[in-house]
Order: sequence, then structure tokens, then C-alpha cells
Amino acid sequence: MKIEMGESLIYSWLRHVKHCQVVQTNWKCSPQWPLEYEEELQEILSTIIGGFQQYTPFKKNTKLAQVIRQGECDLLGLRMEEGKVEVIAVDVAFHEKGLNYGSRTETVGKIIEKSIRTALCIYGYLNVSEAQVLFASPKVGATLAGELEYALSLANAALQFFGLHFDFQLMANDDFNNEILQPVLDLSDDVADTSELFLRSYQLTKLFKSTDGGQREKIPVASTFEATGKKTQVKIGTMAKTTLRHLLESGAATPEEVVALQTLEGSRAAFNLGFPLLAPIDSGYARTRYYAEHLVIRGQEYVMTSQWYESMRSKLQAWIDSHSPEGQGE
Repeated sequence: MKIEMGESLIYSWLRHVKHCQVVQTNWKCSPQWPLEYEEELQEILSTIIGGFQQYTPFKKNTKLAQVIRQGECDLLGLRMEEGKVEVIAVDVAFHEKGLNYGSRTETVGKIIEKSIRTALCIYGYLNVSEAQVLFASPKVGATLAGELEYALSLANAALQFFGLHFDFQLMANDDFNNEILQPVLDLSDDVADTSELFLRSYQLTKLFKSTDGGQREKIPVASTFEATGKKTQVKIGTMAKTTLRHLLESGAATPEEVVALQTLEGSRAAFNLGFPLLAPIDSGYARTRYYAEHLVIRGQEYVMTSQWYESMRSKLQAWIDSHSPEGQGE
């Protein structure tokens, strides 16, 4: 059996970092499973093919049956919490010289195709209309990464039009290192499952990486996954989780703004978001769309949406500038 180290890493990540109780590698659809919503799925497929013509996803396979038959996802994780099931699907690619499926257009088309096919299979076979669909790769060039993030945000919007809430995301470069690789390495001492080959191989290397005092030191892995030699700008999600969160908790938003930011209309106007920025912790918000950490604004607890994309950067920066002490003092 062929073992892919990238898949082994994501397997450990889903189990121990994302707390998925069930993780399936190489998830494939059985031809014996009943397929629901066929007409709706065909309409979604036709919309995607028409909307992404420059990337020619699915090429000549315009029929649902042909597309579904090829359905396969590297890993599928299920997390059960409070009677609800969260689905996380991940495709992972480790290209040492950087992600490459041909030209930039071909690469974007391939990933859009993978992501959409996985979403159609989850909706049609699992009857689940809300899931995270991730494409993970440690090394992606800055230009390609930007185009991929924009294309995936359009795919998010296309499925939202049909009432489906699939969160397509690219996990690459610093995000791959900070949110996937490092958290898995940090818990390596606590996992002793011999089936998790990525972790076992890392544990083996640690046996021979010691300081003079006998304390094991971590292998410096961050530099392994640098996309370019240039310093990249802060990710928009990081800006939201740090700077925006700090301003909100420090009272930079007026009471009226806090109320407006709990609505889709107010959040769209302020940040071009597809979900309300804030949700009270006791409300029925979609957990996969919000960060788990609570924030406190004027004595009330909220969660903040995690659905940030590069196309929203200018509005987020403008809000931060206008609400920071420096901006207000001008």
C-alpha cells in the first residue's frame, strides 16, 4: 500500500488538532449508494462550469454521473459535538518545487474541480449541506495562491446561491505551517499510534536531535515550507483574529455598530462578509463559520466569523484604520 506523508500528516491533524472522531483516508463514493438531489446537483455543476470557463473545470464531463463517478477525497473527517456532525474534507498535495498541475490556469482549474466534486459528493451522498472543503499544500507561489483564494471565494458564493454552506479554503505556506504542521508536531510526544507514520517518523528524528543538556530540541521546520524569499503580508484571517478582535474588545465600535455587525446587511456593508461578523454565543450560529474563541464586547460574549477572503482586505483595513486610536486622532 502506498503511503503519502502529506496524507499521514493531515490524518493526524484531523484526529488530534481538529478532534475528528472518525477519519477516512481516500474516501470514495460507492456506486451502490443512493444519490439525492440529482437535479439540483446537475444545476450546480452547470453553474460552476459556466462561471469558471477560463479554468475549464471538468473539461468535457458536463454530466453529473460522469463527475460523481470520479469522486475521491484524500481525507474525510467527522467531528461529533453536542449532537451535531461537522464534516471536514481535505485534499493535500506536496510538490517540493511548489504546487504545479501545469500552467497556473490549469492548476486553479484542477483545484476548483477537486473541491466542487467533493462538495457535490458530500451533499448528494451524505445529505450534508454544510462542510469545510480544504486544499492543503505546504508550498504555493504567491501569485498562484492569490488567484486560488479568489477563485475559491467565488465558488463559496456560487454554492451559497443554492443555499449550501461549503467553506472552500486554501491552506498553504504560513497557514500550512502554523495551523497544520506545527500543531501536529507540538503534540507528537502525546501520540503513540504506530499507524500515524508522519508522527512516528518525526519521533524517530527527535531521538537524534538533542542539546548538550540532554533535552530534545525541535527540528526547525518552518523554513522548509517558505513559498518565496520575499516577506509576505499578514493573512487576512490573522488580521481579523488579532487586530480586529482587539479593537472590538477595547470598545472601538459603538453600541449601534455592534448591533449592525450582528446582521448580514451590516457586516456586508462594513466588510463585504457573507455572514454576520458577530454572533452571540447563545444563538444558533453555524459553528463551522465562526472561530471557537469567544470575545467580550461591552460585557457581552460573542463569536466572530472565520469567513475571510483576500477580496475583503481593503474594507477590513479601512475599518481598522478608522477605528484605531491613531486613525481617530487624525
